[in-house]
Amino acid sequence: MILRLTCDSLVADLAPALGGGIAAFRDGETMLMTPAGPGGVCEFPMGPWVNRIADGSLRWGSERTFLPRNAPEHAHPIHGVGWREAWSVVAQSERHAVLRLTRAADALWPWDGLTLTRTFTLSPGVLELTFEATHGDARPMPVALGLHPYFPVRDALVRMNVDGYWRTINDIPNMRAGVPLIGALRHGAVMSAHKVDNALDGWDGRAQIIWPEHELTIDTDPPQRIVQLYMPQGRGYFCLEPQTAMSGGASHEAGPYAIIARGETFGFTTRFAFSRTTRGDGR
Repeated sequence: MILRLTCDSLVADLAPALGGGIAAFRDGETMLMTPAGPGGVCEFPMGPWVNRIADGSLRWGSERTFLPRNAPEHAHPIHGVGWREAWSVVAQSERHAVLRLTRAADALWPWDGLTLTRTFTLSPGVLELTFEATHGDARPMPVALGLHPYFPVRDALVRMNVDGYWRTINDIPNMRAGVPLIGALRHGAVMSAHKVDNALDGWDGRAQIIWPEHELTIDTDPPQRIVQLYMPQGRGYFCLEPQTAMSGGASHEAGPYAIIARGETFGFTTRFAFSRTTRGDGR
């Protein structure tokens, strides 16, 4: 089942059965995301952890729990519990929808009553997406949330302010480093010129993706400090993933997980704003 939201020429197709993800996001015939994700989605949610948990060891304060691998093709537990499950439709109208996933405690996530909620709203030129987590367990719960959108390369230029780049070992952030990519991103980096799958910190929560004839501005509220940038060579897409913590585990110095009590809500809102433009710098 696909839920279609429309506002003027802006269209967002939602796929509740495919991890509550976005199946298509376009303005008229202009594709703003590309269907390169699992099951052909253009975006999916990550939560209650983001990217990978190193060796399944989730640590917060003096506590630790171990999570099993949840995808055989990956060496570490990856992307949380919702991206391969069917979500329920809580509300739907022409410009608005609410999707929800509620889970009991199990081996993949040992806190009871986890509820993940995604709220989508279209307004002229803007898709707004709020992603939240609550839980019903008596124990405090560590949580991190993120979005995993796929964008067409198509001569895309990405402009954003970040401070740090994290080198990785076995897909896990290992060491902060200064690299030319940081400066390139501040002025506008041509994505096809880079091969990257790294966490960036010190982000101000805003990014511009600029194609020759249009652009997409991404804003997060509250501003997120971590973004994962993934640009594989030869696949026609890249990912720019806002997230509330660093990949690797809750104790990571660059992005600790939030700790929420029973009934508390944690989350953030992301706005994808579309505009027509003509890039005048020749890039």
